[in-house]
Amino acid sequence: MTRKKYEVSDIEIVKSDNLNKQLVDISREAFERNFLDASRHALEFARTLVVDELPDKIKCIVFLGASYDGRPLIGDEITFPEDCKENMRTFESYEKVIKLLWREGKVPEWINVSVISEEKGFTNIRLDCCGRYSGDPEKIYHAQEGRAPFHVLGPPIPPGVDINMGKNTRYKHFAAL
Repeated sequence: MTRKKYEVSDIEIVKSDNLNKQLVDISREAFERNFLDASRHALEFARTLVVDELPDKIKCIVFLGASYDGRPLIGDEITFPEDCKENMRTFESYEKVIKLLWREGKVPEWINVSVISEEKGFTNIRLDCCGRYSGDPEKIYHAQEGRAPFHVLGPPIPPGVDINMGKNTRYKHFAAL
């Protein structure tokens, strides 16, 4: 039996111009819902990876301008240069985080979410935020994950931990910020 040799021309590429428009809702209500969902997911995910007790009470450590923004802005993109003066901010209230990040219908184009530590009855969640804000659904990342613009990552691996220890290994402590 002879196997057919495939050529590049045999591959059909399907592109949907409306993919993000259908999936991304960045209204204030949807942004809040996605933020809460991403935070809960990050907490649940971290609990599977660390042995530290992670409280349900959340403190958010927001890092603004975590992207390279030296390229020209396109379309409705804007940046907030004042964010660079105080690029790390800590909040114990979801509402204050949402007020900071949802600005007149524009949001960071991507936000990475991860649990980074626990202290004094709080689980600390880190939000690394793109410095470019947009209200255009096509510019918002992570639409396919269902929580745009949020992308949940695992907690940082502590220094000296062998990442090849096995899939059921849980870490004793978090890496430093």
